[in-house]
Amino acid sequence: MTNKTIIIIASVCLIIGLVSGIAIGYMLYTPDTVVETDSKEKQHKDGSIVIQKVIDTVLQDKLVKVKDTKIVKEIEIRVVPGATDTIKDTVISGDTVRITSTVNCDTVNITMHLLRNKDNSLSVQAKATGGVIVGAIDIPKENVQIIKKTKNRVGVDYTCQLTESKHSVGLSYSRDIGPFVLGGRSGLNISDPSDVYVGVGVGIKF
Repeated sequence: MTNKTIIIIASVCLIIGLVSGIAIGYMLYTPDTVVETDSKEKQHKDGSIVIQKVIDTVLQDKLVKVKDTKIVKEIEIRVVPGATDTIKDTVISGDTVRITSTVNCDTVNITMHLLRNKDNSLSVQAKATGGVIVGAIDIPKENVQIIKKTKNRVGVDYTCQLTESKHSVGLSYSRDIGPFVLGGRSGLNISDPSDVYVGVGVGIKF
């Protein structure tokens, strides 16, 4: 078998391996998506509610997305004040106070965004329609773990071929590119430094 034939076979095998790696990597790397379903609100004894989910609904007066964040969820809350009328006018007759007119508070709609920040933490954005937000507090209940993702790897290797008593040392390098791992190796025979080897490879992460 000539060197030209070997090069052609190796090239074909490399192309087949690369195409197969891309196809398998795409299938494994593409996450499954689950569409949330509609659910009704649930009222709790403390006055809080599990908010009703409304899928594909256009809300009025949209919030503007905050820079460098990702919107995780959009929530609309409707608030109706309790029975606390505001006195507009009174007539006092002796010890009797008679209310002549009252006014009821209007409904307040609060639109909220749950935001994912660049450092993986969460924050909340809120806007009121029909009222004024005078204050709010955001109390995180869990620590944010920021995992540094490394893409480059360098290493050394030692190879021992027992049948021919060959011992070689080399260097290796690889880099993550999306779901794939591309890398190469090079080294030499310890007993015969002129005997050099070079190799490349491609793999997938799963």
